[in-house]
Amino acid sequence: MYLKIFLIIVNLICLKFNNKAYSKFEYALLKERGNIMKKLFLPLFILVLALSGCEGNSYLNNDYTITYETFGGTEIESIELSLEAQINKPVEPIKDDYLFDGWYSDEDLTSVFDFPSLAYSDLTIYVKWVPDLSGLPYFEYLNDSNPVITIVVSGIGVLKLELFPSVAPNTVNNFIMYVENGDFSNNSFHRVIEDFMIQGGNTNSSICPINGDFELNGFTNELNHSRGVLSMARTNVMNSATSQFFIMHNNYFGLDGSYAAFGGLIEGFNVLDYIAVVDTDFNDGPVEDIVIESISVDLNGYDAENPVCAN
Repeated sequence: MYLKIFLIIVNLICLKFNNKAYSKFEYALLKERGNIMKKLFLPLFILVLALSGCEGNSYLNNDYTITYETFGGTEIESIELSLEAQINKPVEPIKDDYLFDGWYSDEDLTSVFDFPSLAYSDLTIYVKWVPDLSGLPYFEYLNDSNPVITIVVSGIGVLKLELFPSVAPNTVNNFIMYVENGDFSNNSFHRVIEDFMIQGGNTNSSICPINGDFELNGFTNELNHSRGVLSMARTNVMNSATSQFFIMHNNYFGLDGSYAAFGGLIEGFNVLDYIAVVDTDFNDGPVEDIVIESISVDLNGYDAENPVCAN
């Protein structure tokens, strides 16, 4: 601001009008103004720099607001810091059924925030949560090397499930084959029973039935049909499972030993609960389609083999 005033003053003192003939008196006056300007230029310039420096440093006295976004966890009060004051790591918040997984500098949780940092502006720091899976009845089967499938449900959300090759390897390989073939895209959850299960999958594509990986069929499978467990649908024929599957909404242990449980939900329990209570018709079909946009798989190093078809 002061620099602008200085330039205006200089311009006024040095003002000359183009294409105008000056009298000797006017010329002498202009010349005298020029001499005065030469004498004042350096002191004025130094004064302007000093004033500009004062104005530029006025922000040193500003306070910046540091806000902590906990996404439903315990609230952490915002703090006010001056320029270059140190931002220290706050106390870790708590959220039911979730574990704290760090602070991030962006809402998409892609960049970890480094503590301590210095305050240069208003700032929001975001917490990342991961589901606390330790209370799941199938927690013992969870493993970082297990394949993980992601089910995108149109307009509702995402379900993530871990597959358990150690429990039912052929069933896992069969499911992965359908996923990698793209057979589940634009299918639906076509059968929904609250407090029991939601059933989905491709009702038209079936490459080959597989042997059922369950006790009644002579196969040891100790994974119970508890809430969140993924299992294969079939007909009354034990070796008839193909591409349809179901996710348990609540515990129903009457299915144990008769159906091939082979995975478990790790994210999206709210999506499961939402789907389980939609309006249905007399055949347990949702009144409005629950569309599966896609199912993808992250193998996490698992080497999926071709499934073995039933004899």
